[in-house]
Amino acid sequence: MGAAPEHYNSTIDVTFVACGEKGFRSEYTAPQIAESAEKGDHIIYGEYPGDHEWNVWRKSAKDFLQLIF
Repeated sequence: MGAAPEHYNSTIDVTFVACGEKGFRSEYTAPQIAESAEKGDHIIYGEYPGDHEWNVWRKSAKDFLQLIF
């Protein structure tokens, strides 16, 4: 996410990004996350069935909450 992954990873505990696989942002988000991960940023990406809708948000919130608690 930045120029210094070591600094980013030491200051941020969890970065979780999620999209619906049919959502308008998924085609852009997945490559951006992959690029950041290749640079060394610790990022978790979730892609869920559906569009930019409640069911996707609900599933991603469940997964994110399990990561932080």
